[in-house]
Amino acid sequence: MQHQGLTISHQKMNAAMWTKRIEPYILELKVSDKSDLLDIEKLRKAYEATIASQITLAASQGFSANWIYKPISIG
Repeated sequence: MQHQGLTISHQKMNAAMWTKRIEPYILELKVSDKSDLLDIEKLRKAYEATIASQITLAASQGFSANWIYKPISIG
């Protein structure tokens, strides 16, 4: 879904506006070329690398790596 949003915004925005909007993606995903955000495989790998390092950090801080969200029922 993220790739689809980036692709649509790239098509709809002028180059300067799009470049400004994707700055956080470039910084946080450590993508070297903004066109990589439009390549679904490169984007997927960037997310995997980012999330994997966050999971490693969380595990080293004592968080379980295999948790499952279970919403509680109120009422």
